[in-house]
Parts: sequence; C-alpha cells; structure tokens
Amino acid sequence: PEPTVEDTADETEHVSVKEETAEEKTPGPSYNIRVAAFRNRDSALYAVDELKMEGYNAAYRQSGDWYQVFVAGYRTREEAEKDSWQLADRYPDCYIKQVNSDQ
Repeated sequence: PEPTVEDTADETEHVSVKEETAEEKTPGPSYNIRVAAFRNRDSALYAVDELKMEGYNAAYRQSGDWYQVFVAGYRTREEAEKDSWQLADRYPDCYIKQVNSDQ
C-alpha cells in the first residue's frame, strides 16, 4: 500500500500509511522500521524517494521540528528484522517499532 499525503494550509505535509486493507487486516500488532530523522524536510523526502525506488513502503511524518522517515507494513518482527539489517548499512541508527493494530 502507498502512503497518502495531505497538504495543509501551512504547507506542512502529513503522511499516513494504510498498512493493511480490510481483507488483509489481522488482529495484533504490526511493525515499522524507523529509518532516520531529519530537521530538513527535503532531506526526509529524498530518503523516502530513495527507499521507495528500492521497493520499500517508505513514508515520513513530522514530529515537532523533526521529519521521521520510516518503512511500514511488517506483520511480524522477523519480517522487519530482515529489512532492518539491510537498511542498517546506510542508516545505522534504524530500529524496529511495534505499532498497535488500531493505528
């Protein structure tokens, strides 16, 4: 699934990722890989574009003055770990975060 972007009047982009369709939704948590955080929005967008070109379900969200880049949609921690090992070469501070099933 692709992230959706909404533009607001103050030109701040908010990204939400639809992690599963209704048919695919299973109870329980899912996992994201938090890849990096940037103070500069253009740097975050560049990282997201690079990750998407490599086939990752990448997006970013703004949190205060930071733009957090993440890869979403893993059903198990083991699936996320496989990709996090590959991403760690370029993003050594990446980590896996469990996301509640209702998010």
